[in-house]
Amino acid sequence: MNKALVFDLSGDYAHFRRYYTTMSPLTFSVPPGTALRGMLGAILGIDKTLAPEYFHDVELSLRVLNPIKKVNIPINYIQVKSASDFSRYPAHKPTNIEFVKDPAYRVYLRTSNEATYTALHEKLSRHESVYSLSFGISETLANFAFVGEMEITKIAANGVDSLVPLEYVKALPQTGDFQCFTEKLPMKMLNDREVIEYREFLFERTGARMLLEIPEAVQLSNGERVVFF
Repeated sequence: MNKALVFDLSGDYAHFRRYYTTMSPLTFSVPPGTALRGMLGAILGIDKTLAPEYFHDVELSLRVLNPIKKVNIPINYIQVKSASDFSRYPAHKPTNIEFVKDPAYRVYLRTSNEATYTALHEKLSRHESVYSLSFGISETLANFAFVGEMEITKIAANGVDSLVPLEYVKALPQTGDFQCFTEKLPMKMLNDREVIEYREFLFERTGARMLLEIPEAVQLSNGERVVFF
């Protein structure tokens, strides 16, 4: 299919917990593929026990819209075993949690599954979702705005607006004031929550176009250049 659905995600805070942290949870800078597919499931109302594998055939791309900013917020966890514990909880544990502040991203998706594509198009264009969207955890709600349905054309790009799988990058940008970072993200998991795919990505912290030569990019009808993964 030579078309893609494009929509923006935004919120006040986001927490996409890094899988290797314990006592003081840290967050990824951008939503992993597992989180994005979970949000698609929330939009369509797919049962959470089926959503992880339901969207395996959906190709995604992601662009940073707001500069990545992180803050630490102390959260006082309480031990609750029954309703009475809310008034006199037996124990509490102050914990510093890292959040992304004012997160905003642009999501691009395409799929050969026409039923899934049509259902997502209808929900996104009407600003409807079956369940509320969240940026990682239930306390960090997210909003979305439909940008449009766009034609896509395969190109050999010398500039990319989206995250780029690190294996596609032959050399980092040598000119321009770029703030490039890499993160290894969980991308796909099975319905039993077992992650089966991790990929490392390069992204620009402020969302600026990276001057990279990428042979497998696409250009959208609005001029943006992205890489699907």
